[in-house]
Amino acid sequence: MLASALAEVDVDDPRFLPTFQNWLRTGVPEVSRHVREKMATSRGIQHVLAAGLDELPLTRYAAEAVVHVMRSDTSRDPLKFLESVERLAWRMAVFQHDSEVCARCPGDLELWVAPPPSSELYLICDLLGCAYTADRRSCLPPAGLAPAGREAVLRMFPTAELVETRPSARVPNEAAT
Repeated sequence: MLASALAEVDVDDPRFLPTFQNWLRTGVPEVSRHVREKMATSRGIQHVLAAGLDELPLTRYAAEAVVHVMRSDTSRDPLKFLESVERLAWRMAVFQHDSEVCARCPGDLELWVAPPPSSELYLICDLLGCAYTADRRSCLPPAGLAPAGREAVLRMFPTAELVETRPSARVPNEAAT
């Protein structure tokens, strides 16, 4: 289903994210009534659906993982299928820098943001939930953290290689005029 929708769209193509979001809205609910009902409580899926094109910190790794899993997923169980889609949605929504690892355990660090008005950034370990402030001090994070958006990721990791999610503005070719 998704594999055919993404067959003509490369992960670097700005149409990748809208194609994935459209599949979440239309393709996934068609799997079964149970899937349709459970989607409303699937936080990762809801986060990806609500995100604007310039909000998700989508990495090439996450985008390629989506394509790989969807091409190879053979699950016949609708709820296992939904669990797989939910994991993929979280992978797309939560930024993991490839060189950031937890100081206490072998987990990877994800970038999260506190709710307004503070909007402080936190690094949270995906394995044990260890938490650090943006300057890498151990801490207890506040309640209500949400995945950091594209802008926050680039502010913390200016060299992060995120997939372009908007068509780039074309500069007219001056030689052609």
